[in-house]
Amino acid sequence: MQITKAAQMLGHKGPLYALEQGSAPHLFYSGGSDGLIVEWDLQNPDTGRLIASVPGVIYSIKKLGTQYLLVGTDKGGIHIIDLTTNAEIKYLLNHANGVFDILVLPTQNKFIALGGDGAFSVWDSDDFSCLTTIKLCDAKLRSADCTENEQFMSVACGDNTIRIFETTNFTQTQQLTDHTLSVNVVKYHGPYLVSGSRDAHLNVYDVANAYALLHSIPAHNFAIYSIVFSPDGKLFATASRDKTLKIWDAETFTVLQRISLDTHQGHKNSVNKLLWTDYNNLLISTGDDRAVLAWQVN
Repeated sequence: MQITKAAQMLGHKGPLYALEQGSAPHLFYSGGSDGLIVEWDLQNPDTGRLIASVPGVIYSIKKLGTQYLLVGTDKGGIHIIDLTTNAEIKYLLNHANGVFDILVLPTQNKFIALGGDGAFSVWDSDDFSCLTTIKLCDAKLRSADCTENEQFMSVACGDNTIRIFETTNFTQTQQLTDHTLSVNVVKYHGPYLVSGSRDAHLNVYDVANAYALLHSIPAHNFAIYSIVFSPDGKLFATASRDKTLKIWDAETFTVLQRISLDTHQGHKNSVNKLLWTDYNNLLISTGDDRAVLAWQVN
């Protein structure tokens, strides 16, 4: 496997926590502690385009259809940005702490906000009304993902658990307790649920077999913050507070490549978020060093 740094995008003024795919494969958004939402073009990566600015630290960015961006901040609110005008059209405030992740359920016309107050909220995608709020614990909820058919949702919880919900009435169906510290990220992939934790372990669960634990891998030296799969599903990448990215085989769950400052002129500080694009198979990474890096994975 060959890894090449294809681009380095600079301009943000603080640590970055959010990446989201744009309206085309070569476009994507970034956001972080400077409150700026920047659109980058991988065909011309030297200069980013400012989309909007919001007060506070941006923890999450999620596209809603083709018209809106949902932007979660440390204030506990969600700014809704109209991409046709780049103007904020609505501000949703429901959580007492940051909104760390937003999950869109397009077939159900809903989206989910994950709060630092230990609760998640469910919203109507048309009128932006809050349908329900469900308190899970007193620790932060960091991440959520749903099965391909949107029937079930997993939530990464700061009380070291992963909680599984059906998405019709959001009834909890299961609770996984294999991590020893806060769970930071969950990601479904085919028959598997993959999770990353502050305990630096990568856990792999068999979804069809009552989420039986298949692997618990000491994957990094410090907390795992992000997991993304390649467009063809054959690989996945993890990002960590240990300043590295790792590329994995999605079938055998073995490490294929480690990307660091020493080996590939990678990140100088914690790597917080990943995005794997369809454009030339480029993997995007960002973190505390304010840089947005694009990696060619061959």
